[in-house]
Amino acid sequence: MKKCILCSAYQKFYSALHNLDNFMKSDDFYTKVSSIDTFLSEFRSITFVLQKSVAHTEYEKIYEELREKYLTNIECNWLKKKRNEVLKEYPFELSKTIITNIYWYGEKKKLLEKTYSYDNWDNATHLYNDIKKKLKNYKVPEIYLSIKIKYSENQNEIDFVKYIEKGLKQIRMLLNNFDEIINVECQNCKNIKSKSINLMTNILSREILLERDYEYIPSNDVLKPKSIMSPIGIAKDYSIDN
Repeated sequence: MKKCILCSAYQKFYSALHNLDNFMKSDDFYTKVSSIDTFLSEFRSITFVLQKSVAHTEYEKIYEELREKYLTNIECNWLKKKRNEVLKEYPFELSKTIITNIYWYGEKKKLLEKTYSYDNWDNATHLYNDIKKKLKNYKVPEIYLSIKIKYSENQNEIDFVKYIEKGLKQIRMLLNNFDEIINVECQNCKNIKSKSINLMTNILSREILLERDYEYIPSNDVLKPKSIMSPIGIAKDYSIDN
């Protein structure tokens, strides 16, 4: 199958998504760090290979214009900077914060907030029991609450998942726009583009599940999810009762 000018870029796009998918699915700290490091490298390589493909062609100026249009924003600049750091300096300094809020007389009230990094990552498995201990202090028939997971970089308040989401959407628009301009029929691009879109949709839907609603029944000490969604793609971080 003959490759076109966009094949390499689409392959890198798929590789970036594949590693991000591994990050979202795994709850092992070291797997997550490895996956996010590789994602950052592959994401940055999309423009590297595309720039090489269009060099000294009629499309070089068009590529530069599209890059300026779609990739000169805070989120994409952050992704570029982080790629250079993980490649040349040190692995991504991953942490996650789990925030539990209860809904008390129509108001949201923070019950518990804990942050985990490499030295205490596995302690998150005890969070389920910690939440129930706190809830036992409330003498009511039932309590509604939400549990939210926020991934961040150590010592940094940036919710990098949101930055990644914006970066993916921007690079996809760049590729789509460039694809429309060159207007080349390429079956290989169609195949990998279809796979990429499906994978990206699954990843973004999984990210939405980083916040779930629960109900606690004090009489039998049961904490159960209220927003029942498809189990496909739910991050293992929510198995905190294991």
